[in-house]
Amino acid sequence: MLKHHEESLQIMKDYYQRDSEVIALIFGGSVAKGEERPDSDLDGMAIITDKAYLRRKSEGKLAECIYGMCTYPKGYFDVKYFNKSYLEAAVEQGSDPTRSSFVKAKLLFSNDLDIAKIIEKIPIYPRDKKPERIKTFHSILRLSSGYFFNDAIISGDQYMLDKCCFEMVYAGLRMLYAYNEEFFPSHKRLMEYTQRLHHKPDEIVKLAMAVNEKKDIASRDAFVYAILNFTDWGADLTSGYGWTYVEKMEQTWQYSDDNVYEL
Repeated sequence: MLKHHEESLQIMKDYYQRDSEVIALIFGGSVAKGEERPDSDLDGMAIITDKAYLRRKSEGKLAECIYGMCTYPKGYFDVKYFNKSYLEAAVEQGSDPTRSSFVKAKLLFSNDLDIAKIIEKIPIYPRDKKPERIKTFHSILRLSSGYFFNDAIISGDQYMLDKCCFEMVYAGLRMLYAYNEEFFPSHKRLMEYTQRLHHKPDEIVKLAMAVNEKKDIASRDAFVYAILNFTDWGADLTSGYGWTYVEKMEQTWQYSDDNVYEL
């Protein structure tokens, strides 16, 4: 960690330790992971009381950027506010990006002895969900690269073609993340972290980039072939992917209205 990050991190710790509503402070992000640039911000997760959490939620203030406290130009604190229940839920059902945010995270202070044990459990890959994840992303890969892609080519629908290319690349790479039991970090870091996967087809990032740049049948075929023929995948992918797509992508309204792409 660079000296100016270390100095500013101490300022952030002192700032939140003085706040009676904050019961713990977790340090994450690129600096915590050792992937920082000199101008990287400092990411914090402030664990607050339930009362404070409900108030901030009603005010729309569960995240904020705090400027003027870092010791280096353009530095700032990027802080999200959670309660203890959020951490407990993340252990059981946290998304990949949520779990990824706790990889190499550091507990700066805590007034609750349980929190250190809880956050250790969050960045553990849910192996019991691995086959189902592979099946889900396989269904997206097959439909987006097949029926929908072909229809977009025939109709000349550029929007649909762009969407298909994005979805097939995303789904194919998510299959690789699941196979490797690694967390999908975010779209921002997708290609960077894909390069680090231990098990992957040769030049898969180059093939993925070609799909989004060329949007043609040849690049589509090369990427899809590389993914589908990479391994046996450890899941039954021989049939039923059409229904899996419908269930996971079009009928999630039965369980939640949080899928903003299918409201």
